[in-house]
Amino acid sequence: MSRRDLISLYLDCEHPDITELAATNEQTKDNWVYDGYLLSNGPILTTITNFITNKLFGRGLQWMGKAYFSSNSAVPIGKNRFRLEQNGEQKTTKGIDPDVLLDRTFDYYIGQSALCSSSSLINRYSPHCSKWSPMSLIWRGMVDELRVIPLSVGAACSSDQTQTQKGGKNKAMLLLGMGYFTWSGGAWNSAPFCLVAKQGK
Repeated sequence: MSRRDLISLYLDCEHPDITELAATNEQTKDNWVYDGYLLSNGPILTTITNFITNKLFGRGLQWMGKAYFSSNSAVPIGKNRFRLEQNGEQKTTKGIDPDVLLDRTFDYYIGQSALCSSSSLINRYSPHCSKWSPMSLIWRGMVDELRVIPLSVGAACSSDQTQTQKGGKNKAMLLLGMGYFTWSGGAWNSAPFCLVAKQGK
């Protein structure tokens, strides 16, 4: 799908209920885990998005998705997931799952989208950015918006990651995200990505 098609799809989708983030996820110590995939952002911007996400945002580590944490606080937090590497090779745990670094903390809540008048799941990084780091000036303006992708169109995002149970029920919650910097064109210059709920064993 083109970037224009993805934005159109996003506008047609609805925000998730925060309590539903755990409903289809593998829960480990109240950690709701999603695998992440960067989507097409045009022939030039896709390369730029990959560089920003993996080299700058990930400090050289590949972005793997997000983890949301349940909390009794008014605004719960989440973290981004990055693949750890050792000596240029993927480091693994028990030979199956890659070791993951949880970093780049954000607050998450349901709030008004910057793309339209309705609501989205908002991930906001500014409350967790250091006031003393020069690079924090960049990440302070970073925002992700996410909405649920209906299963019927979910294959357009990641068909090989979408699984169904008997009876046609969705086994994995799919979220379509738009990430952007408030200081660089805002939401209408956003980079699309997809989150797929990590399945339990």
